[in-house]
Parts: sequence; structure tokens; C-alpha cells
Amino acid sequence: MAIRVAFATNFISPYRVPLYVALGKTDNWDLKLFTCCESEFDRQWKPVHDPPFSHKQSFSVSYRRMVKHQGRVSFSDKRHVHIPLGLWLDLWRFRPDLVISDEMGARTLIAAAYALLTRKQLVIWFHCTLHTERDIAWKQRLLRKVFIRMADAFIGMGIEARRYLESLGVESESIFDAKNAVDIGPLESRVEAQRRITVRRRLGVSGLCFLYAGRINQLKGVEELLEAWDVFCAHDGVEATLVLAGDGQDRPNLENRVARRGLTNVRFVGHVEPEELPEIYHAADVFVFPTLQDVWGLVVNEAMTFGLPIICSKYAGCAPDLMIDGRNGWLVDPKDPDDVLRALRKAWDARDKKEDMAKAARESVAGLTIPEMAEGFRRAVEYARPRPKLRSENPSKMRGRLDVPRREPL
Repeated sequence: MAIRVAFATNFISPYRVPLYVALGKTDNWDLKLFTCCESEFDRQWKPVHDPPFSHKQSFSVSYRRMVKHQGRVSFSDKRHVHIPLGLWLDLWRFRPDLVISDEMGARTLIAAAYALLTRKQLVIWFHCTLHTERDIAWKQRLLRKVFIRMADAFIGMGIEARRYLESLGVESESIFDAKNAVDIGPLESRVEAQRRITVRRRLGVSGLCFLYAGRINQLKGVEELLEAWDVFCAHDGVEATLVLAGDGQDRPNLENRVARRGLTNVRFVGHVEPEELPEIYHAADVFVFPTLQDVWGLVVNEAMTFGLPIICSKYAGCAPDLMIDGRNGWLVDPKDPDDVLRALRKAWDARDKKEDMAKAARESVAGLTIPEMAEGFRRAVEYARPRPKLRSENPSKMRGRLDVPRREPL
């Protein structure tokens, strides 16, 4: 029998479209996506106006707030917060048998209330880490404890997400991995090998090319990278170029800093559309991801797909799943300039190991595909669905949470 599945999230990111399409093709699923907005203030993607799946944008109230992170890794981060007031009515109209909610805030509170009142199932997709959640308020922690008791299954995003969910008291057997994946295969094949020389000339690249791609703000650690780069490129014999692909509120200040220090081997290329990124990856030799906080870091998947070794922050959620220090890249603490400097030097010294490291990088992400990610969602939904027999035997129990035996994972 087909089940109606409601998937509640912030907005449709272009890189998530393949996942939603795959889930929409699941046998016996009637899937509908519910979003809050077309995009957010710090996203420069082109909004997805006509997605190839059922979709409804719920009426929402949105605002921005500044979050200050203290301690060794200190920075300020402006976030977009959504309260999807219309989601309640939209769920009642769609009448799903199961709701997947992406986060543990207002959206999940509405989804949990619907699931409780209608005796339906709730699956929470939560991919934050112990590091990203270290500064949350006690009220948020309390609310998450409530969600833990109300949800039937959880979808994580690798080792770090699982660790965080387990720290909240979630049973390991109810957590299903859906490791972050990107559908970049078609784009990779469009770039011809000879384009590398042309693109490098256009970008003004000479020597070993280090690439960063993403937003340019405090959270991403670009300032920390430039601090180490200043020392690295001053060493005798080093011929290298740093390409910064992306835009953000800190770009003007960093451009001024680069100019003041006379760093002629740093290129700010601005925002790059997703379809243009492959040729940038092909032009590079090493990818640098100095983030101070990321739940995963999908650009690492992309760079590894193109065979780039990674200088990766230990604060990236993807690090435990993807990084093998010295084999496919190097782990660093971006708040330690000496640590970043050592990694830059190791990358420079490993120029003759380029082919081996490229092979290791590709192997690290070979199994992270959209079909495999979608399968993690399907396993969670299958686990959350109660057996028909249990429904009839336990009509008085509150949706069978915690005290009703679960269906074994597939």
C-alpha cells in the first residue's frame, strides 16, 4: 500500500534536487516537499522555481539573527531563521502517513504536533555535530530532548551526526546514515583535459594551484587561511597561487588585506555558478577547506571527485568519514596558523605524489552517491513504519514510541 510522505525543509537547494527526485521515485511513496522560502540571504544559487517533484511553499515568517560562538573557535555567524506557520494547515490538507522534518526547531515542533494528534510517524533528519551545537541554549537542548522521545527514527549524515544524536540519548539502532552526496558525474565529463591550461591562464595561475570554493565570511576560515598563506608563499622556491572562488560579506576586507600585504599570488574570482565549477576544479592541484564550522562540507565531495587532495579543517563534519591524513589530504586546525602552514608545505612537498593522492581522493567518495543517500532515507522510513499487527494490538499506546518493538532495519 502506498504511503504519503511529507518532507519539510527550508528551501530547495539545487544540489538537493537529485535527492528529492530519487526519493520521489521510491516505490509506494507519494512524496511531497514543503519549504519555507525560495532561498536565503547568504545563498547565491539560482532558485529552483519548477522542481520535478511535488512541492508546496508554506507560509512562513523569517528573520535573521546573529549567533556568537565563543571559546577557542570564536566567530559571529548570521543565520536565517524560519517559522513555517502555514506548514500546519498544509500537512492537514496533504494528510501524510509519515513526516520527515529537516532540523530540530519550529518546523519539527509543528511536524511532531501533527504526528502526535494524527497518530502518524515522525522521522527527523538532523546532521549537526557536537562542534556545531556546542553553543546552543539550554532551552534548545530541552526541546531536543522532547523531540527525541517523539520521533520514530532519525537520519544522520555520517559519523559526527551520529555522535551528536547519540549524545542526546538517541538509540543507535534508530539512526540511519545518509552521507552527503552530490551528483557531479555529468558535469565532470564535460570538461576536456586541455581546458586546464586555458582556465589557468584566464585565472592568472602559476605553479601549484590551491583552491577554496564557498562563501567568504568568518565561519569559513578564509582569513585564517590567508594568514598562513602569507608565510607559506614567502619561502624560497615556492611557486603557488591561491584561488578563492566565492563571495560573501568579508570579501572586500580580505581583498584589501591581500593588497596591503602585496600578495600577488591570490586570486578572488567571485561567485561561480555550479555548472562552471568543474573547470575550476580541473585547473587546481589542491583543495583547501579551512572552515571553522560545517555540518559536512559538500565541496569536499566535489573536489575529491575531481581527484584533488584536501587540506581539511578538523571542524568539518565530513572529516571523520572522508579524510585519511597523509593519503588523500591533511587535517588541520584552522585556528592554528602553524598547523595550516605545515599542511601547505606538505602539499607542496607532495607534488610528486599527485597521481596516488588523486586516486585515493576519488576512492574516498566513490560510494557516496545520490542513490545510496536516498536509500538511507528509505531505511529510516521503513524502520519508522509500524507493523499493521502492532497497530491493532496496541491502540491505546501513543503511536508506539519507545515502548513498542521496532521493525528491524533493512
